[in-house]
Amino acid sequence: IYTAAGLTGSMLEKCPGFDFRSWFDASPGPCLALLLQSKQQRTQLPILERRIIWLLSCNAHQVAISSPLNPLGMLASALSAQNVCVRLTAVQAMDALLPQCEDVPSLLHSIVEPTAPALYQLVNECDEV
Repeated sequence: IYTAAGLTGSMLEKCPGFDFRSWFDASPGPCLALLLQSKQQRTQLPILERRIIWLLSCNAHQVAISSPLNPLGMLASALSAQNVCVRLTAVQAMDALLPQCEDVPSLLHSIVEPTAPALYQLVNECDEV
């Protein structure tokens, strides 16, 4: 389902009555927040985490960067996942969301501390792979 939503997000946005931002805030966003909070689930459902993060990446231009869900904060949290694919997908999604931060630089300041060490660790692990 998330693959289809990611690939068709821009087409769905043209349909009357569909608002990606509202849908993400109501369904996949809270699901991702719950998965990221639960350390036990993180080891069992990395594909679900990865797909929701990928969905966020595909439709970054339609996501409210200052949403109460805090998409950048969720992605910063995903950088501590055990699964390398989840972390790489989180980096891709962050790259897609960062241009929106030009208007809200405080969001960048809030994620620098947890993000920088996680990115260095990911680079080191990817060199090993």
